[in-house]
This record gives sequence, structure tokens and C-alpha cells, in this order.
Amino acid sequence: MKDYKEACEIIRASLTAGETQTTAYTRAGLAETTYFRWKQEKPDFAALIKDAERTHRESKVYEAKVALHRAACGFETTEVRTEYGVGANGQPIIIRQVKTTKFIPPNVQACKEELHNFAPSEFGNTAVDDTVTGIRVEVVTADKPQQHPSEGEEIPKHQ
Repeated sequence: MKDYKEACEIIRASLTAGETQTTAYTRAGLAETTYFRWKQEKPDFAALIKDAERTHRESKVYEAKVALHRAACGFETTEVRTEYGVGANGQPIIIRQVKTTKFIPPNVQACKEELHNFAPSEFGNTAVDDTVTGIRVEVVTADKPQQHPSEGEEIPKHQ
């Protein structure tokens, strides 16, 4: 087993990277019982674990926001296609590489989601028209619950 301080750093790095607790304590050279005993008995160790897991969650949320923004705005990506052949000594050799830059157009649904998240007062509970499927969704909030119309009764339209 490594010393306490070194084990803590290994566990922090492992959990921050998103690895499981089992992987973290195994990398640190700890037995499962030692890990969970320290977690229970040492407040600084428990805080280290919580902090590492929080940092990992925050990084994943940030990555998701970046991906949503890219999808909302569109982006360029480069694809490389490599063709191989067999060289004189039987080893593979590159015959040709073709690089293609593609533009991925903005994703309207991602844009709507981003606007809803970043400006909810302007884009939160508004009517949404889906021109692809022809469906109109409208979110209506009321101070008091409305009664549902009986069968055959006309549903009031919101303006």
C-alpha cells in the first residue's frame, strides 16, 4: 500500500477522470475495506472523494454544453481517408490520403434547447412549431387548474 497522501492523490485523479471507486482504490493499492473505512472515519478523505466526483460531474456538464453549442451553431470537421498497399518487404504502406473538410449544418433542435437554457425568460414557455412534422406544441401555465372538457365538448383555444 502507498502512503496516505499518495493514495489520496491517486484516488482524486482517478475519480476526477470518471473512473469508478473500485478502479480508484485499486490504482492506489488499497483494499476495498480500507477505502470504505477511510471514507467513513476520515472526514478529509470523504471530502476529497466528494470533491473529485463533483469536479468530474462539472467537467461532463461543461463538455455537454460545448457539444450542444457546436450542434446549435454548426461546425466544420476534417475526415481523412487513407488507402494502404503492400510494400516491398510485405509491410503496409500508405498509397494515398484524402482529406475532406465537411460543414455540419446547425441543428435547429439543439439551437432551441440552447436558447431555452440560456434565455428562459425569452424562450422558455413559448409555442414551438415543428415545421418538419407539422406538430404545434404550446405550453400553457395557469394559476388554477383547468377542468378537462367532457367528451364531445369543444376544447378552448389559447391565443
